[in-house]
Amino acid sequence: MRRLVVAVIAIVAGIAGTGWIARAEPPPAPAVPPAPEPPAQFYLELGGAFGLGVGVYAAGAGELGYRPGGGSLSIHAVIQDGSVVLYGPFDAHVASSGYFALRAGVEELGCVRHGVWCAFASADIGYLHQYATTTSEPPHEDHRVAIIVPRIGLDAGGGVLRVRVGFETSLSRQSWETRGMTAGIAFNW
Repeated sequence: MRRLVVAVIAIVAGIAGTGWIARAEPPPAPAVPPAPEPPAQFYLELGGAFGLGVGVYAAGAGELGYRPGGGSLSIHAVIQDGSVVLYGPFDAHVASSGYFALRAGVEELGCVRHGVWCAFASADIGYLHQYATTTSEPPHEDHRVAIIVPRIGLDAGGGVLRVRVGFETSLSRQSWETRGMTAGIAFNW
């Protein structure tokens, strides 16, 4: 019986000693994941815009944006320059026309699938000048107004090159100025 007690004490002491030794050694360091690539801070989008204003307009478009801290909120500036390609009755000849918009605002971007598919919403304030002169009635229309522009859209692609499509409308104090669509290629850096 004495041997049995001594054997049990020896086993318990051995288990306790092994646990103590195991606790004395530092635990293995957890695996460190690789540092994530810093998010893009700036983007430049080049493309086009078309829609309905004083007539049907078509314009080249550019957008420059900055994301402070690489987050989802950005500040941006947009310029659109083109012409009114269709105005008045369909048989009217457009003698001269123009479309110019310059605005700035904020944009919120939400993404899924590791940033491949995104949706955005923005709100801008700015200036719009659109005019058209025809050889028929009415002979001339010219709008120079301050505008507010809400916009929604889709953004898809990789970390450097993305495709963006948006739907926007321009509102002035007097009226609903434009309804249009934008599309472009965005370069992030």
